[in-house]
Amino acid sequence: MPHETSHEIPHETTVTFLGCGTSSGVPLLGNRWGACDPKNAKNRRTRSSVMIERGGTRLLIDATPDVRAQLLDHDIHHIDALLITHCHADHIGGLDDLRGLNNLMKKSIDLYCEASCLDIIQNRIPYAFAAEPPTCYVKPSFIPHALDTEGTLSLGAFSIVYFEQHHGSGYSTGFRFGDVAYCTDVSDLSPRALGHLHGVDVWIVDCLRARRPHPSHAILPQVLQWREMIECRHVILTHLGAESDYESMEAMTPPDVSLAWDGRIVSV
Repeated sequence: MPHETSHEIPHETTVTFLGCGTSSGVPLLGNRWGACDPKNAKNRRTRSSVMIERGGTRLLIDATPDVRAQLLDHDIHHIDALLITHCHADHIGGLDDLRGLNNLMKKSIDLYCEASCLDIIQNRIPYAFAAEPPTCYVKPSFIPHALDTEGTLSLGAFSIVYFEQHHGSGYSTGFRFGDVAYCTDVSDLSPRALGHLHGVDVWIVDCLRARRPHPSHAILPQVLQWREMIECRHVILTHLGAESDYESMEAMTPPDVSLAWDGRIVSV
């Protein structure tokens, strides 16, 4: 199991779970907790996003509608780049709030995502891609970088492999950062995608719930099958729904599989 820590250690990869919930979060509106025990703080989930750090490079993956609160909770003042997995609202709904980081850093943010996803974002918030004076950002400011469906990318201390994964009737992007991989919002993985994941040390993966199939998200039996195929050391489940009570689901998993929670920090 990866070492848990609250401090970044040089030359390690540190992952901070800013949020680990579904598009609806937990609890659902109406203060509905589903199967989750409201007394367990690990069941309170904002929308899924992580920050990944290594050797002084800090990357944010996705900008959820909860991103402002997430960045405040973790006292995050800067990022080196933003990676977007796909264009569903629960993963890009907080883009406008990142103007606060623009003002703190006095510069635009490099944004990386698959080309068709980038087109959607640019059409939705075209004002965020216009040049802004670095003294006062009244609008968010991003520098766009279009990715292919599969390839490699170097960002600071990270050498990244990215690849296409099925997400219901559409697609999302999975990322591997050396010993760590992040695959949220995935319903199926091609043999090629599984090949990119083979031998990864820690795999963070979408797992909506334990049993009942879903057309757009993985469930626990799928994840356990993929885990055997890619021969990873440890799996961390994220994008957890209101049917996934922390204690109950943790009891269903083998020792090398665990659940994320908002605020969990793992170093590899």
